Amino acid sequence: MSQPIRVHVVVGGFPPGKHGSTGGVPERTNDRPDGRRRVAKLPHHDVLGGYIMTHPPIREMNVAVSDHNHPLTYNLPDSFLCKDEPYMIEVIHPDTQILLTIPLSLGISDEAGAAAVLTCFGVGSLVAGVLLAAWGGPMRRMNGILGSMILAGVGGVITGISESLVVTAAGVFIVGASFVFAIGLNRVIWQVNGAPEVLGRVFALRVLIGVVAQSTGIIVAGLTLATSAILSFVVRPIWRLEDALPDQPPQVDSESDSEQEADESARMAEEGRADDATGC
Repeated sequence: MSQPIRVHVVVGGFPPGKHGSTGGVPERTNDRPDGRRRVAKLPHHDVLGGYIMTHPPIREMNVAVSDHNHPLTYNLPDSFLCKDEPYMIEVIHPDTQILLTIPLSLGISDEAGAAAVLTCFGVGSLVAGVLLAAWGGPMRRMNGILGSMILAGVGGVITGISESLVVTAAGVFIVGASFVFAIGLNRVIWQVNGAPEVLGRVFALRVLIGVVAQSTGIIVAGLTLATSAILSFVVRPIWRLEDALPDQPPQVDSESDSEQEADESARMAEEGRADDATGC
C-alpha cells in the first residue's frame, strides 16, 4: 500500500483495491500436522479494514441484506439465493458498514429455519428468566455469572460444530439462556449491594463508563492513525512499505479449466462454421 493512498484514506478517502489485495501471504505453521498453510494478516489490511482468512468451495447460499439505505442495496429484497464461492473475512474495524451477510442459519436452511433458530434463542431466554425468578440463583452470584459465561461458550461451540439445523438451534438455545442468567445475576449484585437512594446513579454511572470507554477507544484509534500517517513522512521504512510487501503470485488455471476452455472454443468454432454453411 503506497504512502499517498494511506494518507488519502486518513483524510477520509476510499482506498482502491483489487481482489488479491484483501488476501494475505500463505505461511506454514507448526500447529497443523497436515502441513497446510494459513493466510497471514499484513500491515496494509488495516487500511482496507479486513482480510480474507479462507474460502470454502462453491455452494448455494441465502444472502441477507443488512442495510437497504446504501445505493448498492436499496432495491434488493431482504434475502436472496446465490451460488458462489464464499469468502470468510475478518473485519478489523468495528464501525465497518456491512451491506450483505450470510447468517449461519440461512447458510444451512431457508428463512423458516432462520426464524426457528431465532425463536430458540427467545425460548431459551424465556426459560432462563422463569427459572431464575423461581429459583433466585446460586448463593455465590459471581459463580453463577462465571458458570453462565462458560455455558454460553459451550453453546457457541455447539452452534458451529455442525451444519444441522437442530444442533444449531440447540446451541442458540443454550446461548440465550446463559446470557439471561449472567445479566440477571449481574443486576442483582448491583441492586443488593447498592443503597436504594443512589441505585439510579449507580446504574447511570455504569452506562457512562461504558460510553466513555467506547468513545475514548474511537478517539485514540483516530489519533493513532493520524500519528502513523505523519510519522510515515519521517520514517523512511514506512514510506517504502509497498516495496517491502511481497507481490501476490499469479493465479494459474488448473488443467481441467484449460480443457474446459478448449472444449468451449472448439464448440464455438464449430457453431461458427455451421452458421457460415447455412449462410452460403
